[in-house]
Amino acid sequence: MPYSKMDRKELVKALAEAVGPEDVLTSPRDLVAYSYDATGKRCLPDVVVFPTSTAEVSAIMRVAHRGGIPVVARGAGTNLSGGTLASQGGIILELSRLNRILDIDTARHRAVVEPGVVNLDLQNALQPLGFMFAPDPASQKSCTLGGNLGEDAGGPHCLKYGVTSNHVCGLELVLADGQVVQVGTSVDDSYGYDLLGPLVGSEGTLGIATKLVLRIGRLPESFQTMLASFETLEAAGQAVSDIIAAGLVPGALELMDAPVVRAVEASVAAGYPLDAEAVLLIELDGLKDALAPQAQRVVEICHSHNAREVRLAHTAAERDGLWRGRRGAFGAVARVRPAYSVQDATVPRTRLVPMLREVGRIAQRHQLLIGNVAHAGDGNLHPLIMFDNRDPEESARVERAGREILAACIALEGTLSGEHGIGLEKRESMPLMFSPSELELMRQVKSAFDPGQILNPGKVIPQERASPAATGDGEAISAPLPEGTKSLYDELVEILGPDNVLTDPQELAAYQVDGRLPPQLVLPSHIDHICQVVRAANRHGMPLIPWGNGSKQALGLPLAGAGTVLSLRRMNRLLELDAPNLTAEAEAGIGHAELQRELARHGLCFPLEPADVEQATLGGSLATNSSGPGRLAHGTARDLVLGVTVVTPQGEVIRAGGKTVKNVAGYDLRKLFLGSWGTLGIIARAILRLSYLPEDRRTLLLRFSAIEGMCRVVGHILDSFLHPESMELIDFTADRMSGPGAGFELQEGELMLLVGIAGSREVVHRHIAEIRALGEASGAQGVMVLAGAEEKKAWARQRRIQLSSLRLAPRGVRGKATVPLDKIGDMFQEIREAAARHRLQVGITGHAGSGILYPCLFSEGPNVLDSEVLAALADLTQCAHKLGGFFVVESGPPEVRQAHDPISQRSDYELMRRLKQTLDPNNILNPGKVVRT
Repeated sequence: MPYSKMDRKELVKALAEAVGPEDVLTSPRDLVAYSYDATGKRCLPDVVVFPTSTAEVSAIMRVAHRGGIPVVARGAGTNLSGGTLASQGGIILELSRLNRILDIDTARHRAVVEPGVVNLDLQNALQPLGFMFAPDPASQKSCTLGGNLGEDAGGPHCLKYGVTSNHVCGLELVLADGQVVQVGTSVDDSYGYDLLGPLVGSEGTLGIATKLVLRIGRLPESFQTMLASFETLEAAGQAVSDIIAAGLVPGALELMDAPVVRAVEASVAAGYPLDAEAVLLIELDGLKDALAPQAQRVVEICHSHNAREVRLAHTAAERDGLWRGRRGAFGAVARVRPAYSVQDATVPRTRLVPMLREVGRIAQRHQLLIGNVAHAGDGNLHPLIMFDNRDPEESARVERAGREILAACIALEGTLSGEHGIGLEKRESMPLMFSPSELELMRQVKSAFDPGQILNPGKVIPQERASPAATGDGEAISAPLPEGTKSLYDELVEILGPDNVLTDPQELAAYQVDGRLPPQLVLPSHIDHICQVVRAANRHGMPLIPWGNGSKQALGLPLAGAGTVLSLRRMNRLLELDAPNLTAEAEAGIGHAELQRELARHGLCFPLEPADVEQATLGGSLATNSSGPGRLAHGTARDLVLGVTVVTPQGEVIRAGGKTVKNVAGYDLRKLFLGSWGTLGIIARAILRLSYLPEDRRTLLLRFSAIEGMCRVVGHILDSFLHPESMELIDFTADRMSGPGAGFELQEGELMLLVGIAGSREVVHRHIAEIRALGEASGAQGVMVLAGAEEKKAWARQRRIQLSSLRLAPRGVRGKATVPLDKIGDMFQEIREAAARHRLQVGITGHAGSGILYPCLFSEGPNVLDSEVLAALADLTQCAHKLGGFFVVESGPPEVRQAHDPISQRSDYELMRRLKQTLDPNNILNPGKVVRT
């Protein structure tokens, strides 16, 4: 234990006192069992300890923190990256006894589990209830959910349903010093920095999760599984691209090449054709009505690429047989040679065929047998290098081939890892993908979470430290200005030119924030300008306020003071549209509406449309984590943004994420920047995940006289096989606030539910029939189906109503209440009762299918700051908390927004504050907007 401040005897005694001597292993024979993982590499720990509760994990971490002892959290040890090896000795924190499924709540679509629960055990508990947990890695029979969390595990079905990070809502987290905090929430939204972003996939280097709140979903109504065989890998790869290009999203789309097929058949006899060069295992799922035409289209595409056979499974047993071969692939190749090494190369889907060709060339060059298994639909390739690990020369060739595969992947705009993680195995390859500044940023994040560097040290990030961030002339940013230094204005003019630095009060009037006039406005036209402006602002201690179109500047916590406005409106280009790969890269200043119009010309869309879509810029929406009605089907920015290019508070350019759908190389910092309100970095560009425009689209309007009927419809839909794109609530008062003729002309006391439906004609027809019947059975006073121009008008009205509620200040306040899905009716009633109790009027809108309500409280009098409004906000905060959610103030007078700061009450607030201080020590970017330093 070279880093220890206590000897081994003291350590063992302290751990025995924390958990009991029977749960501490110290003998060499016992320690050997915890010295390796699925990579086969070995590192002997000093001690293994088995906690059975959060309190015991906290006690263990306090011991480790006091002694400076490395701690490696471990589940089943199935990882393929060396992530759970005790490479620096110390403590193995074995979490297998924290193995309870604490709660399954199908009404709320949630499961609460401990980290030692095996993935398949959760699946087996959910299946009889008609539910599933989407991530299904090949090791699901033995891997734990804590391990899935640490690696951000995927699996075959993540193509359609997403990886682990898409399904983790909240964590109970033990920090390096033993402190226990709650990160995230149990509901469908959060506030403050997205700490789950870097935590999921961090391989236990940032904290130890002791409880996981997971999103679960309904099992599909029907499946259609098929096996297609091809004469060439290229033909199979092109079929994959064309299936996605046809607008189809299979539940799974897997590829295996000839060496793997032969190994599988020798092992499990799954019935795969031995003379095929490649096979595709394709599984469609969803509504029964839609699968037959989809399957027919897939068969046609496969035959267009000369598929020799497309075999459809007609029974559950046949489906299981086809899957048995794929799930047994890794085990099967272990029978071919004494050992195998698996890589985790991930490339944009359209680069899969070139990547497969390059793997073949690498195999020939090094005279190695390499088989390929791939989650082909998302470009995640697993080259399996089979070899004799007793032969040092062949083992050396395997290592060289592995490095070449990773380098080829990066050259094709891919990532080092799609789901296996970095650990020890790929750590030294990180500089292939990340710049010194990007690696240093990860180190800073690690230091904010784990200042003592005791959590799984030596993993993920290379040890070498980059040089400290410096200004263009080599001076430290925080250094005092020498005498004779130019004024900030002069520096800005020198950087941007006089026409791009505005100081005229009349021109600046449009850039006021909460009544404060900025000292100047700067207009950069490219990313290097932003870097230079940020460095100059640091030198002069001048805060910067990033600005898109200004549509959200009066939302959220007020700024701590005035600052220079940095407008991104001239950085408004669509830089790349990769339609076959369903990605686009755009500058932050591009308008949402302009972006959507350009994408629509190619039959595509970016399914994130906030209420202010006509005014908002892309960067503004991402920085504020704005979303719209489509969040029910498509998710929020964290689900739809693949990568961001950011200017840091030190004026350096870093990239987080990339063009691949799956990416677990290093910490996921893109999610940390999304929703950070420009306080951690300035988003300059973003890589977006696109969708095809649907074949058909309709909207149902259902009118109700009471919230109970509406909630019954929403609950039944969420509990069914249906998947509408949106479910939006509007009440009479909110409708009236938009002005005469602008809304839906609801009657006194009436409510409306707008249900958006998109998909194939079969899917849309099924939704309309079932939702109409549900509405009529639940007391809907009228059900209308809109299409075409009428449908577009309806959604334009919905956006106008939302915008009206956002612009109530100074006469009113708009809040946001997020509660569990089955409590939205209760929260609606509580809002109305609180308004009546405090003699206020209230209009309510909301994302009914996501448990989110937007109450707009206002009085007819001139003073919204009276005690009644503040008391009503306090009531709603308490009520949302009792119902299992939270309440925040979105818009209103700055005094109200300042007084109502729920972020500071969170147990992870100090962690957020530490992140801000670490990343922005001079507090330059939007000071006070998220945390107060």
